[in-house]
Amino acid sequence: MALKGDPLYSAGSTQRQTALAKYWKSSLSQKPQDLSRFLAIIAGSRIMIPFDATDSLAGRRIVDLMPNVTDPWSFPPPFACYAGLDASTITQVNQIEQQIFGLPEASTQSSFDTSCFDTRPIYGRLDLLQLRLPFYDSTNNASRQGVALKRSVNPRAVLYSGEYLVPAPNPSPSPSSSSNSLKFNPNPLQYGTTNHLNHVILQYLKSIPDINVAMTFVQFVLSSVATPPAVDSPLYNALDKIPTLEVALFGRIAPSDVSFVASSFATPSDGLFFGSDEALKVRQYAINTTKTRVVWAQEADSPKVVRDSSFDDQAFNSVWTPAFAYTHLSGEEQRKLDVDIRNITSAFEVIGKFVA
Repeated sequence: MALKGDPLYSAGSTQRQTALAKYWKSSLSQKPQDLSRFLAIIAGSRIMIPFDATDSLAGRRIVDLMPNVTDPWSFPPPFACYAGLDASTITQVNQIEQQIFGLPEASTQSSFDTSCFDTRPIYGRLDLLQLRLPFYDSTNNASRQGVALKRSVNPRAVLYSGEYLVPAPNPSPSPSSSSNSLKFNPNPLQYGTTNHLNHVILQYLKSIPDINVAMTFVQFVLSSVATPPAVDSPLYNALDKIPTLEVALFGRIAPSDVSFVASSFATPSDGLFFGSDEALKVRQYAINTTKTRVVWAQEADSPKVVRDSSFDDQAFNSVWTPAFAYTHLSGEEQRKLDVDIRNITSAFEVIGKFVA
């Protein structure tokens, strides 16, 4: 798929190819022969599209927009198609979509319009750290659900260094944000695709504030591990120094494009999400519509997760069913029982459902 701006992306990548090779060898002390493999891993890394399953806009829950198998629209929705966005978010959307992508101006809508979904990009982040959740640290009301996409969609993505739109539609920077987050870069030569990456990656690597952390990050990517950095690894304590590589994905996200759906057991305010009506909607979307699974995690860097791919899993249901019943009790009844995330995770530990 040819993206609008491809000639510019190609030009930017070609211009910075030599500079990237020099920075790779001289500043990062890496082997020249590893650079092409590093770029190939980056280009093939998984895209994660965040969404907040507990959120509502213009009186409509986000989970109510999750399509059934026969519904033609994408999920999560593009930000330009959200209803009830404030003026600052609309300004952010228009800065990048008009100036960089040449799209028509977006305006505030009073209701969701699914006919808009296929005409606007959807924003996410490249999951270079193999995180379990969309954001490294979700303690600031950041989204705790995400749609992880198959690598076959990557050629439809435009990549750029920094976190600009991925926290929207409630655009407060996540704790993993660098100081450059939410600052629009008007230079189209700083945007690229998976085929034209040199300039984007050079800017990205230089944005890591500590050169030793940058070298450790490079080695982690080259190791091609499928789990987050281990607690005893050099990178673990520096995860908050790794910036975002944001993506704008063009075209529809079909159910067949989904690899899995990621979710925390908790809400953004650290309440119990697991067992709620919204959690059930997430399960139905993942298992019934996309024919994949929900990957439940305690934290973004958790070494183990619970994989949920069937409504007939008796072991899983032994935890889900009482949790679902608990979330539907009155507030007074819930206070008497005092159930929290630890009860859920301990129960899964006991029955051996946590896996790497």
